[in-house]
Amino acid sequence: MNKVFKWIAIIAACVLVIGVAFAGIGALLGGKLIGYAFNFGNMNIRTAEDLVEGTVDLEPFDEIYVEAADPYVIIKKGKENKINYKLPKEMIPTISNEDGKLSVVQDKKMNNFDINMGYNENIYIEIVVDKDDLTKLDVMAASGDVSVEDLNVEGKIKVSSGAIYIENCTEGKDLETVVSSGSLTINNSNFENFSHKQSSGDTEINTVTAKSIAIDSTSGSVTALSVKADTIDCKLTSGEIYASEVECDSIKTKNTSGDINILNIRTDKVEADSTSGTVEYSIIGDENDYDFTLKATAGDVKAGSVEANHKFERNNGLDKSVNANTTSGDVIINFVEDN
Repeated sequence: MNKVFKWIAIIAACVLVIGVAFAGIGALLGGKLIGYAFNFGNMNIRTAEDLVEGTVDLEPFDEIYVEAADPYVIIKKGKENKINYKLPKEMIPTISNEDGKLSVVQDKKMNNFDINMGYNENIYIEIVVDKDDLTKLDVMAASGDVSVEDLNVEGKIKVSSGAIYIENCTEGKDLETVVSSGSLTINNSNFENFSHKQSSGDTEINTVTAKSIAIDSTSGSVTALSVKADTIDCKLTSGEIYASEVECDSIKTKNTSGDINILNIRTDKVEADSTSGTVEYSIIGDENDYDFTLKATAGDVKAGSVEANHKFERNNGLDKSVNANTTSGDVIINFVEDN
């Protein structure tokens, strides 16, 4: 019982300290208890009045290097080369443009935890490029979103806590994306080789073409709609893999905990593996053109018109094949007519 009272006293003291701290902040702001953000790392207070808006005109450049702490980073095509920003004064980045390489770097000390009290001002760095493509893009964002629009880019985008949005990158270059905690969304884009790693959050790609697509995610969902590639490799630890309208030479899907559901896929080779979940593919074509190795340790299997308990194998030496297994769940391979 004494321990219970002790913990109650500790929690009450913490709440009191926090209350006093915010009361002090409110006093500093003239009694204003909302409409500000308090940064614990720098021990400073941010309000809308502290934000600075600016524009920097730039000479042409082919490469972009960005280190950002907190703001929304936007990279897009426009009519002139420039940077627009809306930031607290202490977060205005160092900008240089030498030999065609644009560098935009914020002070790493700005990467600290904020508590927002009714503060909803958007802070951003917007990079505008007057050409269609860049030879190299290297973006690292600590806490904030990154958006690339209407540009053909090659390089890497890495976000610790936030989202990556890519739209209308159509020329087919290599791109790598990394998200620790957040999401990835890609629309209407072409790549040579595309790879993505994600620790926590959702991945969504729509109308994407590439020679190779590789996705490795730990926790979240992976969704792909209208995708075309030579090879697709998708690994997920916990969540659902869902895809529809897919065309590829070969596809590998692996999921530890969750379902694999691939609809309307046109492919020659399927490799699918799940520990706990159902594996379901709907393949455009004729089941007689495929060999099968299917196994469900605690479930049933289906290969077109054939249904069986636990496993089914057929090896006629065909060029097309489906190899799928799950420990807990069913394996379902359906076939639909090629219209």
